Parts: sequence; structure tokens; C-alpha cells
Amino acid sequence: MKDNQLLIFSNELKSVSETFINKFIAGLFITGLLLANCYYTWSLAIYAGGCLVLIYAVARNYLDEIIQHYLLSAISAMFMIQFTYQMHGLPEMHYFAFFASTILITFRNWKLQVPLAIVITFHHLLFYYLQLREGNSIYFANARPANEGMLLLDICLSLAVFSLCGFWSYYFNLSIKKQLQQRFEIGMLQEDQHQKKMMISMSESLRASNKKLKTTLDELANIFNTIDEVLFSVDMKTNKLLHISPACEKIYGYPPSFFMTYSNLWQSVIHPSDKQRVNDNYKRLVDGRTVIDQYRIIKKDKTIGWVEAKVIPTFDRNGNFIRKDGIIKDISERKLAEETLRESSAKRIISERLMKTAEKLAKFGSWQLDVSTSAVNWSDGAFQLYGYAAGEIQASYELFLEHVHPEDVDKVKEILQHAWEHLHFQKSNFRIIDRNGKLKYIQAEFILERDESEQVKTITGFKQDITEKTLLENKLAKEILHKQKAITDAAVSAQEEERSFMGEELHDNINPILATVKLYLDCAVSDEKRRLELIGDARGYVTTAMNEIRNLSKSVLPPSLGEVGLINSLNDLVANIENVHKLAFETHWENVHENELCNKLQLTVYRIVQEQINNVLKHSGASKVKIKLHQHGERLQLSLLDDGSGFDSSIRRQGVGIQNIIHRAELFNGKVEIISHPGKGCELKVDFINKEILAINQLAQAG
Repeated sequence: MKDNQLLIFSNELKSVSETFINKFIAGLFITGLLLANCYYTWSLAIYAGGCLVLIYAVARNYLDEIIQHYLLSAISAMFMIQFTYQMHGLPEMHYFAFFASTILITFRNWKLQVPLAIVITFHHLLFYYLQLREGNSIYFANARPANEGMLLLDICLSLAVFSLCGFWSYYFNLSIKKQLQQRFEIGMLQEDQHQKKMMISMSESLRASNKKLKTTLDELANIFNTIDEVLFSVDMKTNKLLHISPACEKIYGYPPSFFMTYSNLWQSVIHPSDKQRVNDNYKRLVDGRTVIDQYRIIKKDKTIGWVEAKVIPTFDRNGNFIRKDGIIKDISERKLAEETLRESSAKRIISERLMKTAEKLAKFGSWQLDVSTSAVNWSDGAFQLYGYAAGEIQASYELFLEHVHPEDVDKVKEILQHAWEHLHFQKSNFRIIDRNGKLKYIQAEFILERDESEQVKTITGFKQDITEKTLLENKLAKEILHKQKAITDAAVSAQEEERSFMGEELHDNINPILATVKLYLDCAVSDEKRRLELIGDARGYVTTAMNEIRNLSKSVLPPSLGEVGLINSLNDLVANIENVHKLAFETHWENVHENELCNKLQLTVYRIVQEQINNVLKHSGASKVKIKLHQHGERLQLSLLDDGSGFDSSIRRQGVGIQNIIHRAELFNGKVEIISHPGKGCELKVDFINKEILAINQLAQAG
């Protein structure tokens, strides 16, 4: 323990020292850059100083810690030599070596002074040699004259400083170890004393706890022996009763010794009708659940009693069911009272439940006012209408008016006043705002009971929440209005498209033909020689114009389906389109009985086919369309499938053509389904329910 603490403290000091020496090395490099400005020795400051910093960085990352420290000592001396040569032999630069020697004391290793002393001594000798060889006039402008005495003095002083720093490193290391040892010993003594105090305190606490435990056990034993409920524990491994309280004799009629001796006595006292349910509780105990159950028992005197048992399972670390503990209470008197109460109030409870259920389901509430006593009674449903729990607040006429919508208060007061003065019965609809700020629509009825003098005795009221009904009616009215508007818009748009189409046909097709006829007739008037020929050509153009007008009429006016028939009309439509467009058709008419389809339904089918083909020609670029019409009973199914460009059917389409198809289908309870994907064509499915066929089938079934 002591060695570990010494090691931790030593590592902390090393970390601080290394952080400081890092800053010191960086400071030496920066000092070299600053000194370079004096004699313009930038190359020496950058290259020599940079190499020393690089060597130190490599040593920090790749060399052993001891080698790092020795190399650090030498690098500090080399920086001093660099500064000396940068300052042209200025002897005061040796102070930097003394600074480094002082900093190395923090590592508490006197041997780190040795590399510093060797490098500095070597430098003094080399410096002395260079002075003797080159003289003062060559480089060392700031150096003292070479002198053996001064050389010896510098070396001795440097060694003395390094030796003194080494001594302090050694002494510092010993002092720290000694102080840590003393602190550790003091700490151990303090810890021993603290543990002794803790042991004494724990001993006293344990003595007090034992005393309290003994008192508690005595109290529990007293409770165990005097309690009216049966307390018991059973060892599930041996299925033996561990203990049972004396109350068992009072409840079962058997003393504890009987239960301890006869292990099956538990099962024998359970009423036969309840044994299976009690045995089923064992599975719940094995699952780790607490069991609470009520069942009948047969006492020693053969009378039947009721008990309530609560059993708690106990498991070992491996999850094995090892013991069960429980408490059994005699509830015979309570059961008897409950049964008596249940029989006496069964009708009333059923009636109240039915009333409350009816009020809840119908959102219905009732109230009554006794005029003589001014007592007001609200049913649970009446409270709920206003957002209150039953009986949460005092019912009153003022509370009722507080919740009536401000715009309906005067109307409600006027109705009540009129009924009070003249009527025996009154109905009214008004709005209320419940306690949560929710608006509700109420339908109310008032029954006024009068005495012989026609004075009101009691008022009975019934209120029903018709908010959902009212909102649905309003919503339905809006939807019908919106739908009618949409149908009108679609019809107007369709009319405008038909008019535009007719105008374009008359202007671009028929009008030029008639203009040509006029030109030919004008020429016939002025040219006697070619008059007959020109009149004959004009007649041909008139015939062409008549045919174009006939075709235009067919495309605009509904065909006479009653005369031609739906299938023939569809075939004519397909044939006419194939004559003028490069669009092939494939038709399938399956089991279609036109005599069972009313004219309006046939016309609707024809118009839907016409509209969808128009959409195909305008938008899809298809080359083929497959039309299928199938009748099955009262259902008529129409399908148009093209091989065009298709579209994303999940995006709602707002085109007039699609809207026309949907609205036409809805007139005959038809459902429209559009299946399409980009590049995969489009299929339009319309499923009709033919009302006339349905009525005929129902009539046939009734007959």
C-alpha cells in the first residue's frame, strides 16, 4: 500500500516536471530566435535549435524514460552552447545551463547533472582552445581573453553548481520518501482508530438492534397467538406445515396440532365444489404471483363457512418454489350479509344499472324539481351531460342556466316560463357549454305535474345529448350541398366543352365545306359552260356537310338506345372512332340483358364509355382499348383497359372527365375504381347495382 502511494506521488511529480521542462525547452528555442536578432545568427538559431527540439521530441515518443531525462540534460547544455556562439562568446550565456540544472532537481535524480556537467566542461575546453587558436578578433567579440586560471575557475564553479543541484536532487528524493512514509503511518494510525470507533459504534448499535428485535419478536409472537386470522407457512420441498397460528381452531374447529400432524387436512376441509379452483391457484404461485381467493370450507362440526386466503410464494436463488406463506380470514358473516343484501336489493340494482347504462349509451339524463321543498335531483347521466361526475356539485336551476349557451338563455327561460304558466308537457332544443368548454346540442322534454288548483307540484325533465346527430346532419347537409355544387360545376364544364367542341367543328370543318359550296355556286352563275359541272360538285360538298353535321349530332346528342340498343350503340361508337383514329378496340359483352336495364342506366353506361375513350384519345397515347361489359344478377360491371402511358392513380385526379364519370356512376349506386401506374396503362372499373333487377329479384323471392 505504501509503495503504491509513493509510486503514485512520484508519477504525479514527474508529470508536473515533464510539463514544465517541455515549456522550458520551447522557451530555449524561442530565446535562440530572439538572440539571433543581435548578430543575425538566424541560421544557427533555426537549424541548431530546431534539431535540438526535434531530438527532444523523438526521445519523448520513442526512447525509455531514463534515457529521455539524460538526453534532456545534454540538450539543455547544447542550447547554452548555441546561445554562447550566437552572442559571439558572451560568457553570461552559461547561466542558462545553471537554469537547466536547477530545473532538473524536480526529477529527484542527481545523475541527471552528470551529462550537463560533461557537456559544459567539454565546451569550456573547446571554447578555450578556439580562443587560443583564432584570437579575439575573428569571432568571439564578447569573450574574455584566454586564461588558464579563468578556465579552471569556470569549470570549478560550474561543477560546484551541478554538484550542489545534484545534492539537492538526492536530498529532495529522500525527503519526499520520508514524508510520505510518515504520512502513511499517520494515516494508518488514524484509520485504525476510526475502525475501532466504528466497531464500538456497530457493537452498540447491534446490541440495541438485538434488543429491539427481541421486543419485536415478542410482539409478533403475541400477535401470532392472539390474532383472529390464521397465519401459516408451508415447506414446498417436503409439503409439510412449518407453523400455524392458534386461530385455526376458531375458524376450522381443529387445533394447530391436527394440522401439523395430518398434512392432508388442508385439502379435506375445502368444500368439494371449490377444490378445483383452489388447486388451480397452485399454478399462479409457481409463476410467482400472489394469490388472493375466497372459498368455502367444511368445519369440524360439519357447518359450512367462508374464508379469504392470501398466499405469497417464496423462491430460492435458482428460482425453485421453496415455501409459501399465507393468511386466512373468516368471512362467513360478511358473506352472509352480502348474500342477504344481494337478494333484497337485486331488483333495485338491476333497475339502476339498466337506467345508468341506458343513460350512458343514449347520452341521456333526467332531473326532478319538487316545488314545495325546492329540492332538485339530477341523475348520473344529467351530471355527465354537463361534464361533472355524479354528485360532484350541487344540482340547481342556476347551475343549469350557467351552462346554457348565452345565445339560448332567453329562449330557454321563455319556454320554461310559458310551460310553467300554461302547459303540462313541453319539448325544446337548445345548446349548452359543459364545464370543459365543449359545445353540446340538447333535446329536452318537461313534464309538469299540477294539483287540483292547477298549481305545479313537480317538474320532471329528460335531456338527451344529440350533438353527434346534429353535427352529422349539418355535415351531411354541407356534403350534399358541396356534392350538388360539384355536379353542377361538372355539368357546366361538360356543357362548355361540348359547346367548344361543336363550335370548333362548325368553324374548322363544316364552315369551310359550306364556303366551298358558295364559291362553286358563285362560279356556276358566272360560267355558263361549266355551270352544270360546278353545281354537281357543289351538291357533293353539300352532301359531305350533311354527313359531318350528322356525325357531330351523334357525338353530342344521346343515341336512341331504346330503338338501337346499348350493345349496338357501343359497337357503332367503337366503329366510328376506329375510322378516324389509329386506335384498336377489343369488346366483350357477357350475359348483358338489355331488357332488364332501364334507359337511363344504358345511357349512363354509354356516356361513361364515351367519356373514357375521349380521355384515352386526349391523354394516354394508347394503341389499343379493351372494353368489357358483364351482367351478373343485379350487378352490372363495366371495364375499360388501355395500353397507354398511364399515371399515378394514388394522386387524386381533378379532371372534369373523371368527375363526370364518378357522378354518373353514383346516380345508380355505382362504384368507380381507377387502376393505373406510369407506363403501364390505365383500367377503369365501374360496378353498378341495377335497382330494377334487384327489385324484381326481391319480388320473386317474396313470391
